[in-house]
Amino acid sequence: MKKRRRMAFLYTAVTVIFMLASTVFVFNSDRRFSIKNQPFIATEFEFSYCRSSEYSSEAAFNYILSNGMNTVILPFNHGTESLVAAEGFTGVYQGNSAYEKQDFIKQLKKSLTEEKVQLYVMVDCRGLSDDNILTAVKTLGKNYALPAVVLKNYNGSPEFLQQISAQLPKKCNLFMMCGNSLLSQTAGMPEIDGYICTEMDYSQYNLFKSTTQQTVMLHYNTSSLESDIFVATNFGSLDGAVVSLYNGDYEKHTGLEYALAKNDSLPLFNLSVSQDFTVTYPTKDVTTYYSGIFITGTGAQGTVNINGTEYAIRHDGTFGVYLELIEGENPVTVSDGVGSKSFTVTRKVYKSTGNAVKKELPWDESEKLNRGRIIRTTSQLTSILSDPEDDSSIIAGLDSGTKLIVAESVEAVRGGVKTYAYKLTNGGYIPSEKVEILDEITQDYKPSKKEKTDGYTVYENPVITAVNQEKLENGDRILHFSVNNMPGVTNSFSPDKLTVVFMDTVIEEIPFPKTAFYDDYTVTQTENYTQFDFILNQSYPLWGYDIKSEEGTVKLYLKHTPQLKDSDKPLEGITVMLDAGHGGKDSGALGVASTNGPLEKDLNLAVAQATKAILESKGATVLMTREDDTFPTLDDRRNMVRDLKPDMFIAIHHNSMDYSYNSSKARGSECYYFTHQSKNLAQALANNVTASTGRLNRGAFNGYYYVTRTDICPSVLMEYGFMINPAEFSTLYGNTDIYKAAYGTAQAVIQAFNI
Repeated sequence: MKKRRRMAFLYTAVTVIFMLASTVFVFNSDRRFSIKNQPFIATEFEFSYCRSSEYSSEAAFNYILSNGMNTVILPFNHGTESLVAAEGFTGVYQGNSAYEKQDFIKQLKKSLTEEKVQLYVMVDCRGLSDDNILTAVKTLGKNYALPAVVLKNYNGSPEFLQQISAQLPKKCNLFMMCGNSLLSQTAGMPEIDGYICTEMDYSQYNLFKSTTQQTVMLHYNTSSLESDIFVATNFGSLDGAVVSLYNGDYEKHTGLEYALAKNDSLPLFNLSVSQDFTVTYPTKDVTTYYSGIFITGTGAQGTVNINGTEYAIRHDGTFGVYLELIEGENPVTVSDGVGSKSFTVTRKVYKSTGNAVKKELPWDESEKLNRGRIIRTTSQLTSILSDPEDDSSIIAGLDSGTKLIVAESVEAVRGGVKTYAYKLTNGGYIPSEKVEILDEITQDYKPSKKEKTDGYTVYENPVITAVNQEKLENGDRILHFSVNNMPGVTNSFSPDKLTVVFMDTVIEEIPFPKTAFYDDYTVTQTENYTQFDFILNQSYPLWGYDIKSEEGTVKLYLKHTPQLKDSDKPLEGITVMLDAGHGGKDSGALGVASTNGPLEKDLNLAVAQATKAILESKGATVLMTREDDTFPTLDDRRNMVRDLKPDMFIAIHHNSMDYSYNSSKARGSECYYFTHQSKNLAQALANNVTASTGRLNRGAFNGYYYVTRTDICPSVLMEYGFMINPAEFSTLYGNTDIYKAAYGTAQAVIQAFNI
């Protein structure tokens, strides 16, 4: 009860900033503040927002203790309320009785000391006169032996800061929480021991930190705090961080303890850009129908001259310039003062053909088939389409070797030529180039005794003769459907029901097994199909499934939902497959530096390896589709998912765009998913990766990328950033950049299990 009363005393309307107990502080003779081993970690928290039942003060205080925080910075004078110029600060923060007690600071300091927590005080200068600011600083510094005083919203002169600093005792530091304007005015002043910067991003921070010996901390309003602390801990690139947490937002930051734990097993990457002057695009004369061209290259001279105009070369040695084109020839000369490159860009303009007779589209060599003919799929994954001319109109996917009955042949235009698509008995279509035509009579499809007179043969439907269940040790199940051919099988999945349809197939009167995954099932049989509807058991939720057709059997794999562990290894028992896109002979996107810098395949592998290290440190088993510069085909990658059955699949890629556009405007991260059960993971990735890297969140979108078309687990394709944009490219390949992206990816994996 005694400890609870001490906590209750802290549940007052205060804003807190705190730092981790493992931080080591050193006070030099000139009162300069320095930090060893760990960065300063602080959180600005307004306890007054925790008066509602939704966000409790107890939860906030538990957050402080659970993250090992050892310092609270108490604000005085919120808003424009006057700070009374008297010791004890009676009347401060009007309406709150705790602040009206003359000995409030002493009581608070005592309570905090018992919890091994230090007390700092922040003076909000809004509405205060110079005299009141001086009085506050003097009283706080001398009467309460505080290690530091923080000034917030200061708008006075740099000269007045000298007077403020003079009021502080030798071992009391002066910190400024300020924007870039005051920062530029006061940088380097010996009276200021450190800054909490409110308007900087991580890259700006690094540039400013290189110019000063003062302690410089970043002020956050987003979840990039944890990833910055993680890279700071492991790569030593951040003095400290302060994060604003209001209305229960402290719940977003549950990984600070992990972020501060140094990991000595992290792989490092040596990716860099050559400083040699090179025009990477275009490399020769080009012709275009567009109104502009994006010229890219590398160099080390600071600027590049393009047709007489100077453009900056970025700090990493890259440049990209969008050049407007006139109709006809556009001579271009690019020079860095040492070397030069000349080429011609010819812009052509589309001319209308008016009423000219359009040429008839050619036909391919596809065959028109009568109703009843048998076809067999030839691709590893063949799509059934609702529109034979639109590859995105996917109804279902079929394995290679699936046999189907043609209901009708229809004309379609695909790739600029006329062809036939075959309509199936379920109403969907398969393009002719995706199948082979079998003889009219096959071993599996035999003519029935009834003959039609309108030119086609009726075949006897294949028969499901048995259904057996196989129980796996991990809790998964496999239903084996015995069938005397390899029929087409389609499916649909919702949180309540799994539907499996055997096309052109009938079922005998046979017993049907029950599993923990479904409470009930129904079987519907028509002339064209047999349909199974499984009503799912919500107490044993289905995570994913896979349907694999083989000669004589169809296997329905049912995968159970994995659970996070309540420990420092939350992903223990969970398997994640990472697919580093491209590889080997397939370089992927070239980027602004082309071969003078890292290629997409290199970045994909680096992010995958970094993510693997973080996920494994959180307990996950991580599978990789490639571990080096090799090239698994798309079929290889998809087969790995089906064979190894991970709990999540993430394809890692980096984006690009056509050189006909101003690629300096192309920025951000986006994620693609195909199945509905993958949407949560896609959204979590888009949100967490952009939060940790500071890139634009372009969102999560439905797309039919080959590797995402699996039902066994949530499967997504993540585009981490644009390689063609020089500004974004420079934030993709450094070790800290790679690990910030990897940290966001790992956070997304954990979050997706909690949605």
